[in-house]
Amino acid sequence: MKRIMAFAVTATLSVAPGFSSEVDGIVELEQKLIAQEKRLLEAELKQDKAIVENWKFRGILGWLNGLFASTEKKALEALLMETEQSIKREFAGMKASEGSLQQEVFNVGLSFENKGEFAKAIEFYKKVVQKDDKVLLRIATCYQKLKDFSEAIVWYLKMQKTDANFLYVVECYWEATQNKDAITWLFRILEPYNKNAAELKALELMDRYEYASRDSDFPGFSTRLSDVYLNKALAYFTESSEVAALDYRRAVNLRASGQDAQSISMQIVQWYLNKVDEARNTLEEKRGEAFEHFEYLLRQAEQKISREKDRLRDAEMQAMRDYEYALDRSRRELSEARLHLDDVQKNQATTPEQLTYAQKRLRNAEYRLQDLMNNRIRFIEEEISPYMEKLERAQREYNQLIQNRAQIIEDYIAPYKRALKASEDDEKVIRRLHQMIF
Repeated sequence: MKRIMAFAVTATLSVAPGFSSEVDGIVELEQKLIAQEKRLLEAELKQDKAIVENWKFRGILGWLNGLFASTEKKALEALLMETEQSIKREFAGMKASEGSLQQEVFNVGLSFENKGEFAKAIEFYKKVVQKDDKVLLRIATCYQKLKDFSEAIVWYLKMQKTDANFLYVVECYWEATQNKDAITWLFRILEPYNKNAAELKALELMDRYEYASRDSDFPGFSTRLSDVYLNKALAYFTESSEVAALDYRRAVNLRASGQDAQSISMQIVQWYLNKVDEARNTLEEKRGEAFEHFEYLLRQAEQKISREKDRLRDAEMQAMRDYEYALDRSRRELSEARLHLDDVQKNQATTPEQLTYAQKRLRNAEYRLQDLMNNRIRFIEEEISPYMEKLERAQREYNQLIQNRAQIIEDYIAPYKRALKASEDDEKVIRRLHQMIF
């Protein structure tokens, strides 16, 4: 199948007077890349044309066309192989050249950044076409150093969505004195708790980032942070029950606000018991859904079989029409070959070469007609074989559904069984932490 390829060539770099001599090699690399892209495009266009031409040799009629134009068919096949190799070669060359060009542009940007010329560094970083996190980080950092925090955040958020990268966003908001946004992003890092270094840093910042209106900006702030510490305690309990106990105590104290800590802890234990009951009820509901889901899959499979049968019937009718057309065409060719031979034999000026050609043409026409007449079923089956395969595949899928009924139902409810098990495990840990402290 034809591969669709596209390569974005770096826009021509305009080097302002006074810029570093480090940029001298960039334009030369870019011109090389442009030339390679041009050769790749020429090879792709040539291949496109060959593919279109080659389609006329498919199916029953294509077989017949191939007999009448075997030389052209072989030439097209050779051209397709040649252009495929040329495309692979030019594509590999472009990849190498583009990599060199992009690295050179990045290095110039890094040189400017190291000199403290952040605006110039940004200009060159932005010229890198494939902006991975390494490039995006440099652009965002330069904007942050220029105190353009809103633009820095835009570029930080183009990086991969990881907790570590979100910490850059938090830092920008805090430097810009947008305190509410900074805390919002800290909670985004901490919820849910996934046990990584960025979250530990976020908890540290949560303690440091205090400001007068925090509680009014975040109603229920203490309870929300308490939930984070509960999840942290659960995450680290197997590694260190002592550390988990400290986190659990912090969670209880955040909720207590002058109330009896032991009573608050008992409320937390009861909350986790309730989560176990909810998970158990959900599992029972999903069991019923699982059977309905299987019946739905079965109906879909039956409908697919029906559609493939209809398509196969249509293909069979078309294949028979194509066969009759090919047969009629072959008979006409045979008749024309006989008339041509008669004319040649009657013509006194006929050369031996002309007679030999006319006789060969007749033999070939007789062979093609006989081959068509003797292999009617084979020709039709070859044309409908893709539709047969699709029908057989649909029937196999239906049979597999029937055979795997129990496993399909089990797979459907498996996440809810795991959720119940996780809830039960969490409840046991929370109860154990309560007992350790109280």
